[in-house]
Amino acid sequence: MKNQPLIDRLFDMPYCKRELKVLFAQQFLPLSFEKGQTFIGPNLLNQCLYYVTDGLLRRYPLQLGLPKTVQLYISGDFMAQNGAYTKRPNMEYVECLSHVQLMSVSYKQLERFFRQYPEAIKLLLCIMEDQMLKEIETCKLLHLEGAINRYHFASLLLGKYIHELPKPVLASYLRIGTKQLSRLLINLTHQK
Repeated sequence: MKNQPLIDRLFDMPYCKRELKVLFAQQFLPLSFEKGQTFIGPNLLNQCLYYVTDGLLRRYPLQLGLPKTVQLYISGDFMAQNGAYTKRPNMEYVECLSHVQLMSVSYKQLERFFRQYPEAIKLLLCIMEDQMLKEIETCKLLHLEGAINRYHFASLLLGKYIHELPKPVLASYLRIGTKQLSRLLINLTHQK
């Protein structure tokens, strides 16, 4: 799924004619961020919808001064600041874990587009549903018993990207300690 173009992702969605999906995709502009950059943060309303063309990102709140990864984004994912639709930014950050290429559109641009093409709002609803389903999958991950089961489920969600994650980020995503993650990875290599 690496470098899946936005238009291909939209073509996979139900509703709306192909021509309307092309027009919708044309509203997005390319962006690029370097590893380590934080481009969504608390107390700053980010009014854009993003599509991850390539790269790896994480969303996290700072709890007791430690980042706790709550969501990971990979190529093919849509992303927005939680609370952006209601204009109430939450206390979470989005950080680039690698060089990231995104496509971005502002909500004001989308509003103008939807006034001209009201049927296209179905695409935004599909995108929002897709984001919610991804968060539900992450919740399922956290309810699994045993770190090994959570690791296997995470590898299904993330594919090859799981190997690109720094160990502290993967450990916080799996809700285990880094020492426990190291033991788990050693056990997995011995099982092969």
